[in-house]
Amino acid sequence: MCHKVVFYHQNHCYQVSFDQSHAKLPILLRNGQTLLMPWGRRNQTPSSLPLGGSVSLDEIYTGQWDSYFPRPVKMQIRSFLVRDIEDQVKWFHLPSDKWIQGLIAQEKAEKRVYIVTLTPNKDSICPRWPRILLG
Repeated sequence: MCHKVVFYHQNHCYQVSFDQSHAKLPILLRNGQTLLMPWGRRNQTPSSLPLGGSVSLDEIYTGQWDSYFPRPVKMQIRSFLVRDIEDQVKWFHLPSDKWIQGLIAQEKAEKRVYIVTLTPNKDSICPRWPRILLG
């Protein structure tokens, strides 16, 4: 999973960590604007949405998130930090034509975004790699 991200919003550069209590991620809207939305849920956050900041693509496909009215979104993230299988920190930069896929989950009026991750294979460098989209 991405532990930290860098993105631009309204001409400002933000570096956000999932550990921050009010962390938000940039969601691309259909009109081309971005909206900052709360990133996942932490233990101390009162909510009935799932804990954590990511969701595996397999969980989405098997319907485990269907009760949260999942909606896929693109996130305009320029760089992200992951911990590899040896617990080493690594930064990755995305070109402007690539996006990280997010999933908006909703419970009543509350909405939060989670980073969609892929199931690792034998060549994966980290246990939960974000799903990166082109275009």
